[in-house]
Amino acid sequence: MIDLSWDQVRNKPSQCVEFAAVHDNFAWRKHHASKFGLLKNQQTRCADDSLSRAFTSKEDSLICLFSEVGNRTLRDHPEYGHPRYAVVWYKDEDWAILCTQNEAVLIKSSKIANYSCQREGADERLIIVRGIWNSSEHSLRVPMSQVSEHIT
Repeated sequence: MIDLSWDQVRNKPSQCVEFAAVHDNFAWRKHHASKFGLLKNQQTRCADDSLSRAFTSKEDSLICLFSEVGNRTLRDHPEYGHPRYAVVWYKDEDWAILCTQNEAVLIKSSKIANYSCQREGADERLIIVRGIWNSSEHSLRVPMSQVSEHIT
């Protein structure tokens, strides 16, 4: 039974979305959520649309993360390898958005919320996250290019 719906996915005013990625050689790297949410450089207050920005920002979106050209992390830290999965969520919500380069799916945030940053074990973490992806509800998958249309 599906108890998740894209209708639940909303921007949360003044709250930064959490963001992490699984790279080829870096098991779980939690990114600075503020990249999606800062209104101006050096501000600590998040934009009210930090979740939407995760999918639409010209500089720091997930689409840039998966891009050869727009991925500053890959350029600055080639030792991390290419990102294979990324996830965004709010700490106090039941849902998370798990992404690949081409698709995104809603999952329970409990599946990923307790992961900590770790450099070792990339192969094992990739297997775990791939398993989460493969067992996710197909009816909740959308193309990456359409995720922002599902966020209210």
